[in-house]
Amino acid sequence: MGLLDNLRARQLISFHVEVGGLRFRIHATEELRDQARASAMRHWEQLESYIVRNSAFKTTFVPLPVKSDAPALIGEMARASNEAGVGPMVCMTGALVEAIATDLAADSRELIVSCEGDVFVVGERTGSYLVEPGGGVGGGVAVRLHSHGSAALFSSAGRHQLDPYIGKAKAVGVVADHGATASAAGSAMGYAMHRAHDVERALEAARRIKGVRGAVVVTDERIGMWGDIEITSPAPAS
Repeated sequence: MGLLDNLRARQLISFHVEVGGLRFRIHATEELRDQARASAMRHWEQLESYIVRNSAFKTTFVPLPVKSDAPALIGEMARASNEAGVGPMVCMTGALVEAIATDLAADSRELIVSCEGDVFVVGERTGSYLVEPGGGVGGGVAVRLHSHGSAALFSSAGRHQLDPYIGKAKAVGVVADHGATASAAGSAMGYAMHRAHDVERALEAARRIKGVRGAVVVTDERIGMWGDIEITSPAPAS
């Protein structure tokens, strides 16, 4: 998923790390590639180790309780899945981008960590992120994300390794306090979209989840919005 705002105004250093078949794109005020790789590996290994011992965590489509001594990443995935009523693995990339950003935040006053359609932003920054590339209503839809401290975004667009279930929607976007929450809410909205006109039902699914700031759902004929969310037309990538 491409970052659409122009980073030149307040230049950040851009790099990426790969782990478990996932590519994490990072923008930071410092060159933190080694730290980012170590963080991503640590969290990924904790996730894999937990799944080896608790295989149901990977396969369940419903929330699953975890013990209090589970790794923080696992606990965050379980918390978000429980609040949204979805399986914990749909929260994986959202939880990972936040975990990596949290680890790096001590060394970078501003951060953008993204993977597939999940983004976590630290610092005072505003950017536009693609939600629907076009071909439906209008010429495409992007969400304008305002971070005042931190913010998370889930977008169903721009995914390669992971294909989120979004039901009869063309695209779904969620802004939330936490990465796992944004991912979980996006999936809950998809499950609510049994028919193309179930837009209000999908928005209600997001509205009831604690920590969700706003949501948007796009169908062939309609764009539905709820909460503190601003949509705009996608800008050409610079």
